Amino acid sequence: MEQRRTAQISDKPVLKDVISNSKLLKEEKKLKSENLALVLVHDLLLANGIQAGDGPLKQAVLRHKTRLHSEFTRAKIRRGVRSNEELAQAGDERAGEKESRDEIRWC
Repeated sequence: MEQRRTAQISDKPVLKDVISNSKLLKEEKKLKSENLALVLVHDLLLANGIQAGDGPLKQAVLRHKTRLHSEFTRAKIRRGVRSNEELAQAGDERAGEKESRDEIRWC
């Protein structure tokens, strides 16, 4: 049986970064709720596409599909992961480890 990856709390900061860096809420006035944008962007990037009907909200997100994918890829690079599964496992811990390693200096 095929295993599906469900949304995790560790995905939320990543998706918020993607939404803010892509300026989705500023460009699309129809998306008034950040939570609705989180759900739609999650479906676009981590699920099998947006399963909603073909309405104005879906079209608003799909207009920014390329930008959202590129910001998601940038977020994965910043966190030092290669796949979505590694992103879910690492969460924000890995980013914190990298910063703490950079702070240690042996003079």
